[in-house]
Amino acid sequence: MTLDIVLYAASMLGLLMVVYVLARSGESLRTVGLRWNRPVRDVGLGAALAALLIVAAPIIIGISHAIGVHSIGNVSHLLRRWAYEPFRLFESLGTALMEEIVLCGYLLHRLRQIGWSDRRALTTSIAVRCSYHVYAGLPLVLFTVLFGFVMGRVYQRTQRLTAIVAAHALYDATVLTIWIATAHAIHQ
Repeated sequence: MTLDIVLYAASMLGLLMVVYVLARSGESLRTVGLRWNRPVRDVGLGAALAALLIVAAPIIIGISHAIGVHSIGNVSHLLRRWAYEPFRLFESLGTALMEEIVLCGYLLHRLRQIGWSDRRALTTSIAVRCSYHVYAGLPLVLFTVLFGFVMGRVYQRTQRLTAIVAAHALYDATVLTIWIATAHAIHQ
C-alpha cells in the first residue's frame, strides 16, 4: 500500500507541470475551467454524465466480447480487498483531476489558442487518452473513445472542468466499488 501511494503521488507530477506552465503564461487552473462557484450544478451534471458512462461501459464491452474481442488486462488480486477501497476512492478523484485537467483543461485549451479546430483538438485529446488505456485491450480503448469524446465535448461547450472532473471521479469510484463487490462475492 505504501508503494502504491508513493507511485501514485509520482504520477501526479504531470498535474504540477500543467500548473507551472499555465502560471508561466499568466493563466491558472481557474482560467482553464476548474472553478467551484457552481458546485451543485457541476456535481449534478457530473453525476448525470457518470450515469450515462456507467450504462454505456457494459454495452460497449459486451458488444466487443460478442464479436470475439476480449480484454487482456489483469487486475491485481489486491484490488479485490475491501481494505484498499478508501485509497482507491481517493485515487479515483486524483485520476479524474489529472486526466481532465491535462487532456481537457490544458490540451484542448492550448490547441484552441494556437488555432486548431475543436474537432481536430478533440480527436488528438481522445488519441492521447486511448494511448494509455491500451493495456487492457480493444474493449477498453473503444470505451475510452466514447469517454474522451463525452468529456472533451462537454469541456469544449462549457469551458468548465469541475463537472467533468466530478463525472470522471464518480464513474471511476462507482465502477471500482462494483468491481470489488463482484470480485469479493465471486471469491467468497
